[in-house]
Amino acid sequence: MRSMTIPAEVYPIIGMMSVAFGFGTYVVHKQLTAGQDLRLGSRGYNPDHWQSRLNREPEVKTPFVNYFYRHCKD
Repeated sequence: MRSMTIPAEVYPIIGMMSVAFGFGTYVVHKQLTAGQDLRLGSRGYNPDHWQSRLNREPEVKTPFVNYFYRHCKD
């Protein structure tokens, strides 16, 4: 039986996919263990009492401002 060889052009693609998969795994792990809204572990955001999370004020989002085009007006 003939052995399969991987072409040299595929190695950079495998490297990029490995880095992307590793970074995605890192981000998902951080979000699940330390995120304030979605959390599986207790190491990250840990309020003293669970009711404080229920009664916390919603975050006020600031409107989007495009600083580049704000200064370019005629």
